[in-house]
Amino acid sequence: MNGRAREIGRARRRRPSVRVRRRRALVALIVVATVSVTTYYTLRAEHLPSRVADIAISTTTSTVARASAPLLLITATGITVPVQGLTSGGWRVVTPCGRTTTLTTGTVLSDIDVVIDPGHGGREVGAVANGLTESRLNLQVALELQKTLANSGIHAALTRTADYRLPIAARARIINKVRPKLFVSVQHNGGPAAEHAGPGTEVYFQRASPPSKRLAGLVWEELFNRLKNSSSHWVGATDAGAIYRTGEDGKDFHGILRLTNGVPGVLSEAAYISNPSEAALLATPEFRAAEGRSVAAAIKRFLMTKDPGSGYHEPLKRAMHDAGGGGTMNNCRDPALTAATP
Repeated sequence: MNGRAREIGRARRRRPSVRVRRRRALVALIVVATVSVTTYYTLRAEHLPSRVADIAISTTTSTVARASAPLLLITATGITVPVQGLTSGGWRVVTPCGRTTTLTTGTVLSDIDVVIDPGHGGREVGAVANGLTESRLNLQVALELQKTLANSGIHAALTRTADYRLPIAARARIINKVRPKLFVSVQHNGGPAAEHAGPGTEVYFQRASPPSKRLAGLVWEELFNRLKNSSSHWVGATDAGAIYRTGEDGKDFHGILRLTNGVPGVLSEAAYISNPSEAALLATPEFRAAEGRSVAAAIKRFLMTKDPGSGYHEPLKRAMHDAGGGGTMNNCRDPALTAATP
């Protein structure tokens, strides 16, 4: 290499220009800001000075922090509530009965892929038969579903985390706040039903939503194909499958489907509590886990494939006696949102 070439080589190894150094510093600053904001949202509001809270509020509108904006808060007593914002006094949230309050402790959730809605709860127990209570069963299966999704890297939140009453409007408020990729309302059937060739699984979809219909077909397919391998005397309606149900006004009958326009969702009724043979299966942890895994498999197919699903039927006309397993706001009493002081 001649002297001229050596000189050029040394010049290329010199320090980067001022412009390059500034650009690198800016990139590093953005990375630090992103990590700081994300870390902040995992902390309790009471641990933050007001000036930090003010900074956090302003940065939630920036490009850096938008993906980590808080959506839900799990209170110190385990209640899921939507987050409206953050003030110097704590998190401003909406209670299950629709009231606004401020909380200083809790776990903030963001970046939620799926919302799982365990139907009924509290004094609205749902179907009760053969030693089973539907509200409790719904939550057990919902927890199995959440755990299975988490093992696949899918972040799911529950509308109800314990045995308390949660009106349909409150469930819908959570879903509409999160705007997840999809939601599933986990419920179980009850009442008289005729003998059925295989599980009488019903999965209801939003009539005007093609994605909801496809999700219902996938959930029905996974549930039916897995549950049919269990030994049972099955019962069900003649139109059991992936179906819709409308009210007298032509809108979706089930409140959780009607009040969540724009978010694909389904209401699943996997099996009959009122049938002793099916109830015996539902009473076992293995069967409940299988139900949760089936719905999880359907969710993964919905998110990762273009599979169309199956089991679609035109529904029978049904009696208008149930709004969908959550109740109204009438005489609503909020559960405790803060832990009792010793």
